Amino acid sequence: MIPGLKKLSNYITGRIKSVPRSSSTSYTAPGVYIEASPLTLPTIEMLDMSVTGFIGASGMTDTTPVKLASWLVFETRFGRIEPANLHLAHAVAGFFAHGGRSCWVAPLVSTTPTAVAQALQSLEDRVEIGLLAAPGLTKAAVQQQLLSHGIPAG
Repeated sequence: MIPGLKKLSNYITGRIKSVPRSSSTSYTAPGVYIEASPLTLPTIEMLDMSVTGFIGASGMTDTTPVKLASWLVFETRFGRIEPANLHLAHAVAGFFAHGGRSCWVAPLVSTTPTAVAQALQSLEDRVEIGLLAAPGLTKAAVQQQLLSHGIPAG
């Protein structure tokens, strides 16, 4: 046998069955027949992750969450990538560059646990959010605030 080549029988799905002559099913020739059995897999319920929520430093003073449909809208609202919005802008740019269609941005004036808690509160009634990202928020207290807060799934 050639190394790395598996036997053909490993790739056949279904059952191989030798049919006795007394079978009620009529076959045209004696021998081995392959009966395909229906493949049943457990179903996995998919969560809607099409709308992402972003919480991050924006360099702006307005902390009202904004729904965005494109990178251009982000640039219009928050400006281009600059030091004040570096992590948030890169995350949102990557989201749209890789096919993202819609997201919510909750801008932060500061990255304290209190400011993050307020941003989380402002996103709570946005039940369409399936995934939350907090780019650049790496302080332990802020991470704990994010982990201990639950946004209801839609």
